[in-house]
Amino acid sequence: MILDQALTPEQRQRSQRNLNTFNAINGFAYMCAGETIMILLAVKLGFSDAVVAVLSGMIFFGFLLLPLGKIVSAHVGGARSQGIFWIARNIAALIIASATVWHWFGYMRLALACMIFGAFLFYGFRAAGVVMVQPLIGDIATDKERPRLIANNGALFYVANFISLIIISTILRFTESMFVIALIITAGAAFGFTSSTFLRRIDETRAILESAQRPVAREMIAAFRNRSLRRLLLGSFINNFSKVMLLPVTILLVKKGYGISDTGVLLFSLLQYAASAAMAVAIVRVVNRVGPRQTLIGAYIVMLITAVIWSVIPDTPALALPCVSLLFIMGGSYRVTSENSITHYFLQTVASERWVPASMLLNMTTGVAAGITGMLISGWMLHHLNQGVTASTTNLEMIHLYRRYFAIAFAILLPGLVLLLRMEPLPIEKRRFANT
Repeated sequence: MILDQALTPEQRQRSQRNLNTFNAINGFAYMCAGETIMILLAVKLGFSDAVVAVLSGMIFFGFLLLPLGKIVSAHVGGARSQGIFWIARNIAALIIASATVWHWFGYMRLALACMIFGAFLFYGFRAAGVVMVQPLIGDIATDKERPRLIANNGALFYVANFISLIIISTILRFTESMFVIALIITAGAAFGFTSSTFLRRIDETRAILESAQRPVAREMIAAFRNRSLRRLLLGSFINNFSKVMLLPVTILLVKKGYGISDTGVLLFSLLQYAASAAMAVAIVRVVNRVGPRQTLIGAYIVMLITAVIWSVIPDTPALALPCVSLLFIMGGSYRVTSENSITHYFLQTVASERWVPASMLLNMTTGVAAGITGMLISGWMLHHLNQGVTASTTNLEMIHLYRRYFAIAFAILLPGLVLLLRMEPLPIEKRRFANT
């Protein structure tokens, strides 16, 4: 509901509970239909590594549809707009699942089109839906409440990921049929439809609707004059780019290099999301103590370390798998740390009246740029490295192939640390804005 006056404490608490519930149910939805299951389905359908790189880039390339979110928010408000796009997003998940049917009938090009187009819409409608998330969080929570709300949302989302992964892994222990994976994606869409109902129960002020109604181009230019935001744009770009380059290929190495089953891959993902859930809570204290810039830099350094370890990982599964477990834990930790750090930094450096245009500027420029750049570079690297791969290629040769990929990726990503170091540290009074 859109209110003409500021929210009362009771309305804020109720809205925060509904947002938390949405994130919990959405955690089940995303794990059933998100990138891990999507990649497993692509591999199961026989698509190349380059296709996997394209699917992974869609996570950020989908921000091209972000302006749709502003248009709809200008008419119905931030929370209801996200609910509308969440329904559309999960319809897109059903399009992805339909690729299995077309593959079964022998229409490989149509199956590929459903995977690529469905993934674009899946992530694109998400981008359109979350354009108002940062302003919405700022609207329904005070400065003191905001860090804990962000942490709780992240923790509930990742705990739901953790639980759903256990269920999915149990199912796939009995069968790894592509139709079962399609049914899991369909179940995820059902959870997504359910989660959207809680968004419509969130109260918000007219500030978000009025902000979305203002012409955005001039506001984005004004926001860009903020030097701290310009530095954040560069930092957010390199952070998103690193995720496109590294995270999906870890699944390919484990799956194709060590020959791990779908259940085994999901168990590693289970460790990743467990680490994310724990870090989503723990990072609040760290951010308040050292500031979001420092935690973002620390997360990026951890990411670079994982790239180095992946590039020298042992050939023997008995030696490699404990190392792989640690790497997935590190991956989950740096992923949520970087995301939360960027959100904290954004909310503390941008004036509240410019949250909407600045959020659009941040997501569109860094998301689309990182998605396109990551798809092109990662896809080209995987295509080039796979040119000599044949049916007789051994698992050991595949491991060496992916190790070369990670070594090259490390060299490409290392200069990005300079961009993060150029971000302006927040003064102490803005850093410690919550009692924890």
